[in-house]
Order: sequence, then structure tokens, then C-alpha cells
Amino acid sequence: MNTPPEFEQRLSAWLEDGPVDAPDGTLANILAAIPSLSQRRAAVRVPWRTSSMSGPLRALIGIAAVVAIAAGALFAFSTHQPGNVGGPPSATVVVPAPSPSAEPATSSPSPSPSPSRAPSASPTRSPSPTAAPTPSPVAVVTPKACPGGDLKAEVMDWQGAAGTRFGTVRLRNTGTGSCLVSGTPAIQLVDGHGTVFLDSANLGNPASASPAKPLFTLRAGGASSLFLMAGLTNYCGADPVAPVRLALVLPAGLGRVVATAPAGVEITMAPCNGPNVATELHVQVPWSTTAP
Repeated sequence: MNTPPEFEQRLSAWLEDGPVDAPDGTLANILAAIPSLSQRRAAVRVPWRTSSMSGPLRALIGIAAVVAIAAGALFAFSTHQPGNVGGPPSATVVVPAPSPSAEPATSSPSPSPSPSRAPSASPTRSPSPTAAPTPSPVAVVTPKACPGGDLKAEVMDWQGAAGTRFGTVRLRNTGTGSCLVSGTPAIQLVDGHGTVFLDSANLGNPASASPAKPLFTLRAGGASSLFLMAGLTNYCGADPVAPVRLALVLPAGLGRVVATAPAGVEITMAPCNGPNVATELHVQVPWSTTAP
């Protein structure tokens, strides 16, 4: 017997519903479809089926077979469902999971307004101490060499021994500032008319910047003094017009200083020791801060 497709669809729908007894609608559909089923005759006849069966009897046998087959299939299907052992399948209640509700956004609490501060009184600034005026640096004036116009010379004494005359000369600064003295001056003898009749420069002893040291400082206003000793040997010339004075010619073109002599001090000539003996006029003892 061939089963039409619509019959199989109805049978599958009935089996998927899962009841033990077929609903009335399903049975009615099956019964309505049975007459249209074509039969396939087998070569061997079933012993209990005869060709003389009537139509209603064949319909009842077909219905019984279909119900038996459907019951067996339903029983086999129910025994293979999980949780159903030997009985009809229990209805599974599906509880829908609650949809996650969106949590209300927790708004951060608005900051409470800070209490208004009373305007603080601005601190009174104490007056900054006035810096004492920085004193201007005192200009350091380096003393310069003493010019002849700021100096005063004096023949303190004049002596003689063994054909030689010599005397001590003191030098002071009459200027307004300190000045320096160094080197060796030339010696001149001047007669009463102001004429130079004897000059050490012509006798081999001109003014010289040597020695450059020591370098002496003469304070202004005659506050300090320097000393040297001048000497004369073998004078064979004519007698000069008195009074004779002594002059110092400073080195480096610094000028000339004519020395004075106090009362009682007289510059005299040294004796002549022969025309073949050289005359000498020179500095015997150089500058010193103490009298020789």
C-alpha cells in the first residue's frame, strides 16, 4: 500500500503534538484518505486476507493497523525523550527569563555650593627696608713719578776730608699728592750768578733711571723725606762766585731741583790733586729714607 505525501504530513503533525490518543480531526482525516490509497498486491497472499473481504471490513482493519502503528511510534518516541522513563512526556514549562532592566543611571550628586567666603582683607605689606646707598668705590690713584716742580731739596751739611768734599741732601714733596722717586740724579754746582760751572753729566755721571728699585714714595706736604750724599773730588778750576749752590737733575726728563742751604752751611771746593787727576762730581750714597 502506497502512502500519499499528504497522509504522511498529517501523521507527522499528529506525532509532533505528542498526545497518546489521536484527536478526532486527525482520525477523520485518516479515514477520509484511506479509500484513495492504492494497493500493491503481493505475489504471496496473507493467509488471513481473502479476496472476498468486503469494503467496510477492509477499512476497519486498515484503521486498526494505522492506530497500532501510530501508538507504537508514539510510545517509542516518548521513551527516548530525556526525563520521561516509561511514561508520557511531561510538559515543560518555559519561563521566559526576565529581560535585564537597565539600571537607572545614578547621577552623581551635584556638589553643594561651597559657602561663600568672606573677602579676606589683603595683608598690609610692611614697607621694604630701604637699602643703604652703596658708597661709591674710592678711586685708587696710583702715584706717579715726582716732577721737579713739586720737589724741594736742601743741603743739610757740607764736609771735607783728604782732598774730598761731600754733603747730605734732603728731598721732600711739596705737591698735593704722593709721588714716586727712583733712579740716580745728576749733580750740578751753580755759582752766585746762576751759572752751572760743574756738571756730573760732563764728568761721566749723568742722571740715570738706575736703580729702578727700590721705589720710594714721597707723601704730599713734605710729610716724608728722602736722603742722598753728593761728593766732589780734585777741583782744579777757578774759584766760583759765591754762594755756590747744588742742583739735582732728575732722570727721565722729570726736571731739575736747585737745593737751598741753611745758614751756616757753605759749599766749598775740593782741593786740586794735580792736573793729571780727574775731577769727580757724583752721588756717593743713593736714595735712602734715613740720613747717611
